[in-house]
Amino acid sequence: MIFLPYIYEDELLYSVFARYHHYSGNENPKETMNELYGSHTTCATTLFPTNLNTLLHGFPTPNSFQVKELIIKNTGLPYYTPFIPNERNLELKKLMVEGNGTSFYMKLGRTASTIKNKKYLYCCKSCVNEDTFNN
Repeated sequence: MIFLPYIYEDELLYSVFARYHHYSGNENPKETMNELYGSHTTCATTLFPTNLNTLLHGFPTPNSFQVKELIIKNTGLPYYTPFIPNERNLELKKLMVEGNGTSFYMKLGRTASTIKNKKYLYCCKSCVNEDTFNN
């Protein structure tokens, strides 16, 4: 990875990946994932990115980021943390750092959930305007 887009404090890593893909000029998302993770079979997930150690080692300045900080500020896990036992929270964090994501949703309890994922991401237009104005 030659460059890294600025990571905003409350921005999902998925958004950072999307901006990297756009700025890199890559046409194929698999090419982008290969540049980010060193593997074209890695799949970007919206809320719970995994294998973060590999991702961090590929950053142009790998020591400037802490994996725990990325999980807290740039993933969806903090929104689930109040509703899951501490032991499971620690397991999920470990999966995000070292895992490949195959059992993440099962451990989270989402596989049997009646809560369905949206097909597309949504954004708040006034929030985008506020972020654009303030940054």
